[in-house]
Formats: sequence, structure tokens, C-alpha cells
Amino acid sequence: ILWPAMLMSAGLQVPKSVYVHPFINSDGQKMSKSLGNVINPFEIIEKYGVDPVRYFLLRYIPSNNDGDFNNDRFEEAYNADLANNLGNLVSRTAAMLVKYNDGQFDEVKVNSQTQLEDYISHCQFDKYLEEVFAHLDSLNGAIEENKPWELAKSDLSKAIEFLSGLACELTMMAEYLVPFMPDTSEKILMTFAHGKVNTEVGILFPRIDS
Repeated sequence: ILWPAMLMSAGLQVPKSVYVHPFINSDGQKMSKSLGNVINPFEIIEKYGVDPVRYFLLRYIPSNNDGDFNNDRFEEAYNADLANNLGNLVSRTAAMLVKYNDGQFDEVKVNSQTQLEDYISHCQFDKYLEEVFAHLDSLNGAIEENKPWELAKSDLSKAIEFLSGLACELTMMAEYLVPFMPDTSEKILMTFAHGKVNTEVGILFPRIDS
């Protein structure tokens, strides 16, 4: 009430809508010092890095409802989504381009994900990331289906063409992830910059062993 009143008194336009983020619970309960279940975000970031924590909160805490955080669920999502899906996809694509074409690839045009703009405008960050990682799933599936390591034996140019497409898709995905995972996006863009694989970036997300 106070903020709109202050805006009106100053002759400024009041907001037409306000985004209010939900509560983050711990193991199904509200966080409370008396319960001893308060999660220290700085400790989690120190252990796992800021991008993985930011990703989990924006992907798995619904944009319009309360969500839950616990370490087991976080580590499961980290390994499945970041280490196995995104990280492994980047590593495999880069390694095969280095092996079969000295790291060189053609920069080709790829189709954009237009639905993402709607998710951003409606503050549906969980849906946005779900869409991006569903596309990453499809890219991993394309690798298993096309088997570029076998294709390279019979038709090297087609294998390189396929891998070039993957590199460009990953570049586009990195650009989509900039608002959510800026450090990770920068590393991916550095890996596939200017049509040449940069092998100095290293592993994006080392797996967490239980």
C-alpha cells in the first residue's frame, strides 16, 4: 500500500503487476531457528558454486508456489541436470570436434526457442529452465541416435556437420542461460567461440559422489 501511494504522490505510474517470490521450505517445513532447519545459503554456495544453487532455486522452486529444498534433492538435480546433461553434452561435443576436426567447426544457423520470451515476461522462470533443459535432453538424444563416432568412420564430413550443429545449439543455449547461470554461460561461450573449440575451459560440473 505504501509504495503505490508514494508513487502516486510523486506523480509516477504505479505498477500494473508485482512479482512476489514464494517461500522456500526445508524438508517440507518452514525454516525456523527454533526448529534448527535453517539452510545457510553461503555454505551451500561455497560447497557447490553459485550457478548450481541459482539453477536449483529457479528451476525447482515453482515461480507461483512454495517449494522445498534439501541436500539430497539438490545433489540429485545437480548430477542429473548439470553434470550428466549440460556438462557432459558440452564435454562430449568439444572432445569429438577436437578429435575429428582439430576443434574446428562451421557456425551454422539454428532455430530459436520463441516460447522462452513468454515465460520471462510472466516470471515463469521454472518453465523457462524446464524448456531449455528439455532441449538439452533432445541434443543428448540426437548424439545417441546419430552416433557421430561411428559416422566419422564412413562419412567424416557428415559427422563434422552434425557436431558443428551441436556446438552452435550449445552456444544458443548458453545465451539463453545467461540470466540464470552467467558463469556457466560464459564458459560455454568461451568453449565454442569463433568456430574453434577452446580446450582450456575444463569440466563445467564435476559429479557429486554420495
